Amino acid sequence: MTTDTVRPGNRSAGAALLAKRLLALVGSTQGKIATAGVVAAVVAAVVKKRRERAKAHRALMASLSEDEKKALSLRRKNRVAVNSEFFRRLQYLLRIVLPGWRSKEAMLLLLHSSFLVVRTFLSLYVASLDGAIVKSIVEREGRQFLWELTKWIGIAIPATYINSMIRFLESKLALAFRSRLVEHVYRVYMNNETYYRIGNLDGRIANADQCMTEDVSRFCNHLAHLYSHLSKPFLDVLLMTGQLLRLGVQTAGAKSTFGPIGIAAIAVGCTAQILQLTSPPFGKLVADQASRDGHLRYVHSRLITHAEEIAFYGGDKIEMGYLAKAYQALVSQINLIYRERILYVMLEQFLMKYVWSASGMCMIAIPALASKAMLEQQAAAAAAAGAGGAAAAAASKPSSVQGFGETAGERTEKFMTARSLLSTAADAVERIMSSYKEVTELAGYTARVHEMVSVFKDVESGHFERKSLDVEHADPILQGTGTVIESHDDLVKLDNIPVVTPNGDVLVRSLSFEIRPHMHLLITGPNGCGKSSTFRLLGGLWPIYGGTLTRPKRSNMFYIPQRPYLSLGNLREQVIYPDTVEDMRAKGRTDEFLEGVLNVVNLGYVVKREGGWDAINDWHDVLSGGEKQRIGMARLFYHKPSYALLDECTSAVSIDVEGQMYQHAKDIGITLLTVTHRPSLWKFHTHLLQFDGEGGYKFSELDATARFSLKEEKSQLEAQLSGIPKAQSRLRELCQLLGEDSVLLEGGGARPHSSAAVVSSIPSSAADDEVDATGHSESTEATTKNGKQKSGRSRADASRIVLDVSLPIAPGVTPVWPGDPVVEISQQVAIRDGHTYNLSKLSMSTHCGTHIDPPLHLFDGKTAVHDIAPSVLVGPVLVVSLESPTQSSEISADELRAAVARLGCSDLKGSRLFIKTRNSETWTDMAQKLKSSGLLQTDATAPPPPPPATFVALSSGAAQWIASAGVVLLGVDGLSVDPPELEALPAHKILLSSGVVVIESLSLGAVTEGWWECAALCLNLVGADGAPARVVLWK
Repeated sequence: MTTDTVRPGNRSAGAALLAKRLLALVGSTQGKIATAGVVAAVVAAVVKKRRERAKAHRALMASLSEDEKKALSLRRKNRVAVNSEFFRRLQYLLRIVLPGWRSKEAMLLLLHSSFLVVRTFLSLYVASLDGAIVKSIVEREGRQFLWELTKWIGIAIPATYINSMIRFLESKLALAFRSRLVEHVYRVYMNNETYYRIGNLDGRIANADQCMTEDVSRFCNHLAHLYSHLSKPFLDVLLMTGQLLRLGVQTAGAKSTFGPIGIAAIAVGCTAQILQLTSPPFGKLVADQASRDGHLRYVHSRLITHAEEIAFYGGDKIEMGYLAKAYQALVSQINLIYRERILYVMLEQFLMKYVWSASGMCMIAIPALASKAMLEQQAAAAAAAGAGGAAAAAASKPSSVQGFGETAGERTEKFMTARSLLSTAADAVERIMSSYKEVTELAGYTARVHEMVSVFKDVESGHFERKSLDVEHADPILQGTGTVIESHDDLVKLDNIPVVTPNGDVLVRSLSFEIRPHMHLLITGPNGCGKSSTFRLLGGLWPIYGGTLTRPKRSNMFYIPQRPYLSLGNLREQVIYPDTVEDMRAKGRTDEFLEGVLNVVNLGYVVKREGGWDAINDWHDVLSGGEKQRIGMARLFYHKPSYALLDECTSAVSIDVEGQMYQHAKDIGITLLTVTHRPSLWKFHTHLLQFDGEGGYKFSELDATARFSLKEEKSQLEAQLSGIPKAQSRLRELCQLLGEDSVLLEGGGARPHSSAAVVSSIPSSAADDEVDATGHSESTEATTKNGKQKSGRSRADASRIVLDVSLPIAPGVTPVWPGDPVVEISQQVAIRDGHTYNLSKLSMSTHCGTHIDPPLHLFDGKTAVHDIAPSVLVGPVLVVSLESPTQSSEISADELRAAVARLGCSDLKGSRLFIKTRNSETWTDMAQKLKSSGLLQTDATAPPPPPPATFVALSSGAAQWIASAGVVLLGVDGLSVDPPELEALPAHKILLSSGVVVIESLSLGAVTEGWWECAALCLNLVGADGAPARVVLWK
């Protein structure tokens, strides 16, 4: 065995010795064993780590209960990572974006792949050109250099075109994937009301819009980008490795390739394992970022949608807090991703840039250096065999190797080619390794998009899940399913249908009723009792959990909500929605027909105001609340369905227009199913469905007149009960002032009464008490066991309060309008003169004291006293008080409207109205205050006094408001509804021309606000223009 020595300064000999030792190490059996040992050590470390993880997992599973195991299994199934679940989800989505090999997407993919292959072969050719150019430089071949450089520049033209086409096709492929996926998602989303159910019945997806836009776009972009970045690197690795092996065999023989292969395998294997073990969960991090991004968009959309309400409330500060909180949550997630990337990118760069560069140098050096060592060995062997000194000398020359025929230029060419190939292969492997992070991000988007598509499919098929609903503890009724039958005779029938909200709240356990065409149903009840929910069941928006629902086909039912939806189209499309213009033409409808529809709802002016049917606006801002609701009713008249589901759809429309629209709907054969709180709509319906708010309901025929009477009685009772504490307090004050007691208070006694009003106790039964002619009752007495006496009626049997609000008629007492005849009563026959009876003569005007003014008072040929129906003079009356000390001499329409609204009354049509002002103070002490007011005439020959300055009357506007409100009987506490200085009597003319019967000179000082029962009976004077009246109020 010989020992190699190296002289100092002999670099060629040192390099040869190093090459010889490397070759010996690689080519020897010990070298192969050492290489295999390193690989085995890495594999053993990986296996050991996996076994430790498996052991820890078994220990954890052994300590968990069955429920915890199921929950853990579910979490792992839904975990975002590059695992078998990811590939299953990706395969599912690939079937959507690549429906077949003949599809457009497949053709783009094939074309893109072709360009990638061509680019790889161009990389091989460029690598060989690099070597040839360097060879020509080393060998100082000018012509060859120019020729190789010309080829290098010439190949740059197709190379740059191919690179540009690869980027272009990658973008086109991403767009094609997105278009195909969006088409599929939209088809599912817009089918079977999935767009409604996904947000109202199912709680698995919080922001569907975010998933359908941002997540789908990112998924498709990542998918196309990864295909481009992974397919070419894999192809590069295969081709470059093959080319390197071939070059290594040519240079130093087959044995010299084992070393570089081992180095490459170890470097790549160790890098992959290290990066996999240290990689953060980028998939989950990216999925969480997308979720928080979607939540921020949702908060912004809520702010835009409810901007007006928030502005009215002044909610700027709290909404700013919501926005800041959502944004900070997104920022914190992004910062977390950035921090996780720092160490990972650092480790990735260290391994792939520096470790791999060092490995690459070794891989290049081994074949090149090994070739010289092998030549020297061959030369030594030839010398030992006696081949001659000349041959040995020739073999030892570095510039010309006999065994291989290589020059320095050729070796340089191979070195540069190998370096370029190795650099390309290393870059390809690096891209494959670094793509793992992008694959994990793709896993995040894949999980979100797959969940979205799966949930859409689930909801489309009728299966819903609510995260807030505890299925195990939910009502058993939620486990049932109902049956839906489409009727062919437009029958609506609910048979034992439970009304259940999406949150699992059971509003009604079993609802049953039947409606046929022209049976108009009114639905009433308190808030949250199931009124609108019934419409959602009929419309198919909510699932049926039991019973049988029979309903017409969807096209025969039309739903109008309180806030109708307005589309993005022109004015014509607002009326015909959801029809298109083509659908309208197919039905034979024209713009003239649409104008007629708008005229029915009093919107004919809108076409001209907005600039014609083709005008496009933001209709939610352009139209008022009432106009929007009338557009909804116009759609109803355009479509003319069999049934109209009207959910408080005219709450912002005036009563007269509302009635006009409802009557038109009935006239054209539409059956009404209405949810409303307006009594004015009762008369348009024949049946009533009334919910009690506690799970019960009542279905019956509707008698609108009887129900209206009951409604009035309810309002009166509410007004009476609300005033009881105040009335009792005032009664105590009066008792103290008068030094008397009252039977309505503790320690009963005599009832107070005066000339202005009489408060009497009228018994509820004639058998209990007898009422004398003065209005006082004489109660029977009963004796108790202990001998004490008590009233025949208990206090619990409360007496009714009756007030006489008419003025007494007496000479010198009863007020008259200045210039009218005064009251005269002269006795014609007297008992004191020996006659058996008394008989008096009465002389006065028909408008004396408390009296009634019929229309004949100002208009010839109109209604006289005897023509007034008794039903107008008897019935409920609303008393409003306008006795402010600062009140002007005329009551305005705004004052009167506000006073009525304060009492909760929105509809006075067909009602009676009494107005109490400070005029009633005049009648409190008749004999004293009437004289001081200047209105009392005690002498028929005396001139009439001037009218008082404090006289309160009605303005023309107030009279007009009363007439338009539909009041049939008006009572005032002044001598007239007009001020004394207005001889034209404008208020009289407005009221009487509208058919309103007027009562003047009421004494309302003892009357409280609210509803009372009224009897305003007058003398039945035939053909008279007025008549004195005795007006009584009671509760």
